[in-house]
Amino acid sequence: MADLPQIICGPILRSVEPDAIILWLVTSHDNPADVRLTVDIERCDEQLVRVGRYAWIRRLCITPKTPLNDQQYIEYDVLLNGLGLQQTTPHLLYADQQSPGFVFKSNIDKLLHGSCRRPHHAATDGLIRVDQKLEASVNSPADRPALLLHSGDQIYVDDAAGPMLVAIKQVIEQLGLYDEQFDGAPFSSLQELYQSDRHYYARDSLLPDTESNEAITEKFFGGVRKPIFTSSNAANHLISLSEVIAMYLLCWSPQPWRWVNIETPTSLSEQNKQRFNTELQALNEFSANLPKAARAMANIPNYMIFDDHDVTDDWNLSALWEETAYEHPFSKRVVGNALIGYLLCQSWGNHRDQFQPLINHLQEGTPSGSIWPQSMQDALIDKLLYFEHWDYDINSQPAIIVLDTRTQRCRSHVEYFCAPENT
Repeated sequence: MADLPQIICGPILRSVEPDAIILWLVTSHDNPADVRLTVDIERCDEQLVRVGRYAWIRRLCITPKTPLNDQQYIEYDVLLNGLGLQQTTPHLLYADQQSPGFVFKSNIDKLLHGSCRRPHHAATDGLIRVDQKLEASVNSPADRPALLLHSGDQIYVDDAAGPMLVAIKQVIEQLGLYDEQFDGAPFSSLQELYQSDRHYYARDSLLPDTESNEAITEKFFGGVRKPIFTSSNAANHLISLSEVIAMYLLCWSPQPWRWVNIETPTSLSEQNKQRFNTELQALNEFSANLPKAARAMANIPNYMIFDDHDVTDDWNLSALWEETAYEHPFSKRVVGNALIGYLLCQSWGNHRDQFQPLINHLQEGTPSGSIWPQSMQDALIDKLLYFEHWDYDINSQPAIIVLDTRTQRCRSHVEYFCAPENT
């Protein structure tokens, strides 16, 4: 579409090592990217995963001709159709910058850390503080922190605001993000869900509620019946893969907000209208600050790991939780979609090749129409639920070791996955 920006999200600077720099971005077309650095480039390996009619997620792995030096300042540019970031995403540049830049530090003298970024929270976005820190040191690169470590809940899949659901729906339609088919759900597709009167503030009533969930219910909610998904805020729980991807775009970039027009749904009760309008005020402030948040993420290495809200509250809390959730096709799909979103939008930038078989699976399963192939999606989710290499380390001084405390929990590993006959 002619009115879509070339870059929908990013670039976000991800892992930076002496021999590799990773950039992540989402574009509205698949034309090749031309990467420029202020150091000589040996090669640039570009990979794309198509997630919609006008949406490609890209990872660029750039190998410099000579390894980066400690404290070296480097600027970069990404040209698409001959246009650089100064033309396509000028909000990523600080004053007097021609392109984004970063400092490679093998010795970690200081770093930034953050977690739990919920868009409709009343507090100001923490990434604005990161941007202020970087802006203050734009002319003194040695004073910059070495990296930004995101330690979980980068998005809230299980707690979207009502206005965010409106924005997500419009982004899905604008980019043609792929639909999918659901088994074991009270609807067969996302489009059918949108026609339901339980689309806003009642999605928790659509989530699975099984007898085997009673032990969890009794322990954590005093016997009150709850769905498998135990979040107290699951009324707007994201369900489809396209919703998860749209959420990432809306949380990380001002670009998708260009075509978002949020009006209060007339079908809401007076109580939910009040809630909707309160959330909308917070979201308006959040989206207004997104150019600064995106600028921060373009000018410092970003490393990420999930916690529960990136997937769902209390994710993998116990062996019983896992057994209950993964035995039901609908709840398994909801968890799996969040994990696919995490793979594409977060973990893919942490390492160079450990996720390649999973990415290959997605690339080979790109639909010819507008719906993800169900067999591909289910097979990939099966792989993700048993994937054991989400953790990573950063080769620095001191070393940084990032643990996976969600899928590698000792209780579930011993009692569920490794117990004889899964008992």
